[in-house]
Amino acid sequence: MAGTLAQSANNTQSFYTRIPMIEDSEKGAAACLFITVHGNERMIQSLNLPRYGRSLVYKPLTKAEREQLAKAGHVQTVPLVVAKK
Repeated sequence: MAGTLAQSANNTQSFYTRIPMIEDSEKGAAACLFITVHGNERMIQSLNLPRYGRSLVYKPLTKAEREQLAKAGHVQTVPLVVAKK
């Protein structure tokens, strides 16, 4: 399995991620990128693909880490516009 190609909606930015771990998608969750923010740096943590029943996890966080980041306002969820193989 290769990394994932991520592109901005207007195709001005794109990059490949490292190889993800594959988990079951969260029930009822939207198709989106889960991103953490540290200053000017943004890191993709996971990509949720409920249509395919899968979530691609690039950097697993513990429950405590997720809660701490959310409380500090260092989390962004970006809606997914297009996903294809």
